[in-house]
Amino acid sequence: FLYSGFLVLCLLYLWSMFSYKQFTKVVGSAAFAWRVILTTGTGSIFGVIQARDVFHSAITGPMFVAVSLTSGTALSTILLVSTYRRTGRHMDEKLVFGLRNALIFFTLLVGYLFVVEKFTKMYSPAFYDVELWLFTGPWAKLYWFGVWGCCVIFPLMILFNGRWGNTVHGVMAASGITVVGVFAFVAHVLLAGQSFPFDMFPGYQLSSVFLDGVDA
Repeated sequence: FLYSGFLVLCLLYLWSMFSYKQFTKVVGSAAFAWRVILTTGTGSIFGVIQARDVFHSAITGPMFVAVSLTSGTALSTILLVSTYRRTGRHMDEKLVFGLRNALIFFTLLVGYLFVVEKFTKMYSPAFYDVELWLFTGPWAKLYWFGVWGCCVIFPLMILFNGRWGNTVHGVMAASGITVVGVFAFVAHVLLAGQSFPFDMFPGYQLSSVFLDGVDA
């Protein structure tokens, strides 16, 4: 329902831009609001799974929204510049720098939510094992290099650089790295989230003869 509704609103938005410009702002605002609801729903699918320690968090929904805003801004930048260059049209660089400022804001927001989530989880002894496993376990490289590096640190290093951050090539590079980081974020959520030993009945001890407490 959420995905189908969002697709319908996007088609109406495109149609209004071609034929009924007076409705563009209304439909565009509705599409953006629907997109936030959609992404919150997607993140909440993971956030409410209590038996999966990596997933379970009230911040997962807002985090998915922030990450999707960074990827959307980065992809918009890449498509904008690529389309203008492909068609040989002159592009006002202010468009790219406006998207750069938005990308900086959304990337900082993502980093903030990452820190808040880890701080709140590390505050509870119940999450010590899973968080230590994420930081040092088999998916640690994907977390540090992919999620933190490509999603937050590397793009900000480029965008805050006085020379690279003020050029279209620099913004394009930061956008490309951000897209890679978002894929790493999704991969980490899915792969690491399902690899940590499954807590089938939270609060109870369970034993069997098959792969108890084994990373799968």
